[in-house]
Amino acid sequence: MAPQQLVFVFLMVSAVSMFAMIVFIRRYEHLERMRMIERGFNPADMKSALLKRDPYRHLRLSCTAIGIGVGWFVGTILRREVWHGSDIMVSMIVFMGGVGLFIGYMVQYRLQTKARQDDQSPLNEEI
Repeated sequence: MAPQQLVFVFLMVSAVSMFAMIVFIRRYEHLERMRMIERGFNPADMKSALLKRDPYRHLRLSCTAIGIGVGWFVGTILRREVWHGSDIMVSMIVFMGGVGLFIGYMVQYRLQTKARQDDQSPLNEEI
């Protein structure tokens, strides 16, 4: 098979897969909402309750994004200067993203323990 044909097949399979994924996600969201309504819950209230449940999600997301950015930067430098393969780039992005997530959890833990000591915790649960 020619490379042009492979690219065309890949694009067609990707487009069909993305469409199917979107259809299934929307279908299951609809079914979930219908079951919540059948049981007497208001789906809008449940969504707001889920968003209020984790006030530290933005902290973890931002620390992970910073870690991914630093990993990309370090991977680019290492690929140019030390290793000339592309494997170091991916491994540094994943590693530094994990480090960022870990730092986010550590900051969250310290904020929660400090808030518990001050009795002002937005969450009364453990991590």
